[in-house]
Amino acid sequence: MTRDYISGPKKPVFQKVLIISMIIFSVLAVVAILFLGSNIDTLTKTVMPTLILLFIFLCIILYFICTKEGDSIYFVSRRNYFKKISAEASVDQTSYHLTDAALHKLPNEYIIISGYRSKGLSFDNIVIGHTGIFLVLSNNYPGTVDNISGSLIMNNTFHMDLLIQSINTMTLGVVPILRSYSSSLTSILCFTKAQVNLQSNEHFEGVLVLSVNSIEAYITTATPMLNTSEIKNAYTLLSEDATFTHCRNIPYPTQSNA
Repeated sequence: MTRDYISGPKKPVFQKVLIISMIIFSVLAVVAILFLGSNIDTLTKTVMPTLILLFIFLCIILYFICTKEGDSIYFVSRRNYFKKISAEASVDQTSYHLTDAALHKLPNEYIIISGYRSKGLSFDNIVIGHTGIFLVLSNNYPGTVDNISGSLIMNNTFHMDLLIQSINTMTLGVVPILRSYSSSLTSILCFTKAQVNLQSNEHFEGVLVLSVNSIEAYITTATPMLNTSEIKNAYTLLSEDATFTHCRNIPYPTQSNA
């Protein structure tokens, strides 16, 4: 399951609008002066007022071409960016399963739930083991992921604040289900195709960001938190009123979750 909650760079919209409008206005003004420089009356009474009106018109048009949502400004290329990035992401459908395949390299004692759905909650994978409970969401957009001034940024342009907030919201929804085991929770955003240019184990608002190549190592080397009985109890709590695609290493017979 891919997530597309990406917010644009937080820059004033008028800054871009005025720069482009002034460039166009300057070019037209130079052309008018070159052709009508000897005819001052025509230049001052007809051409310049027309250019000024055109400048105002350009500002208005460019402003409405932009899309504004809250404090985030998306310029014209935003929709084209998403069309392009979505097309690239859908070329290889197997990329949706890369995280699942990486998690299945974990030792057999780990319980791996795939395609988890319960009471409005949705996770690509939930891993339960002695090192904790890991709530995993995958993102298969291509490109690069960086930490720029403390924010998670994709392709040096797009803030991923909304995606992080969405993961946090769903994590909070799991806390009442797990009750006393909620302190063992770790939320992970796993990138299957993007190059993750982050320091080891970087968190953003409590969400750990990893590449698909490093998720197995992180889970297996985390500090042990749960014993066998607690692992079984955590699975029981999570599986109540839930559905999932499949589960590896179900600890004991339970109702079907097809």
